[in-house]
Amino acid sequence: MEDLVEDARKSLSELIQNDAMELPEFPNFVAQIREIALEPSLTTQKLAALLASDTALSSRLIEIANSPLRPRYRHIDTITSAIYRLGIPHSCHLASRFALEQMFHANHSAIDSYLRNSWVHSVEVALVSSSLARNHTTLNPEIATLAGLVHQIGVLPVLSYVEQHKLLEKEDEGFVLQEFIDALHPEMGSLLLKTWGFSPELVSVPSKHLNYLRESTTPDYVDVVIVAKLQCYADKINPLSNIAKGTVPAFKKFGIDCIAFNSQVFCNSAHLLSGLYHKPTFLLIRLGSTALV
Repeated sequence: MEDLVEDARKSLSELIQNDAMELPEFPNFVAQIREIALEPSLTTQKLAALLASDTALSSRLIEIANSPLRPRYRHIDTITSAIYRLGIPHSCHLASRFALEQMFHANHSAIDSYLRNSWVHSVEVALVSSSLARNHTTLNPEIATLAGLVHQIGVLPVLSYVEQHKLLEKEDEGFVLQEFIDALHPEMGSLLLKTWGFSPELVSVPSKHLNYLRESTTPDYVDVVIVAKLQCYADKINPLSNIAKGTVPAFKKFGIDCIAFNSQVFCNSAHLLSGLYHKPTFLLIRLGSTALV
């Protein structure tokens, strides 16, 4: 198993750094959105012109803008109106999130199932991260949401490697999928984000978010994801649920009361849910001891 991990680490690092990894292509329009979002003079019309090039994405933004969570608004049917209602920053981030979601699919049924579960967990972490950043820090909630969504992005190249090398057929020889993923995805995730041109503050999230004893001078997006991830596992059967929150520097840094935070996340996350998952009415999100449907 150790030899398999080391061989994969060397191969994946080389492939990712040389941009030769066979992955679902990171959509070009996402890079364009990230670039255009930095323009101080960005207008609704200019953003609408870009988003309109993707019919499926435009339809989802319009659907969100018409969400039952906004019952006081009249029905709209254009991407321009949707951006007006959602706001330019939120529309930009929603577009990026939808593109990421599209990448969490595979041809192999077992791998596809793992990727889908990973995406749902990433959505949970993103919801909590947004609320945490908004209510307990001066960090940007939208960037915190994106940090939550990409914290497990490393599973993409790792599972691609598993599929290409047919490693699932070696389970009788001692191959354990979860151990293999856990050993590689943090490092590969940060390497992938760096290759895609993400900012350093986001690049560090995949490789550092599992270091629960991590110390830092000021709260950052790694701290946000650490707290969010632990909160998402608070009432689940998982080793992470046994970690004493009082021993985690990130919790101390934010001065968070865990019970109060669970309640606050529930109250502040409902309006985000429809923008993070394409079937919000049927997705059960567990936030600490609270369930949001």
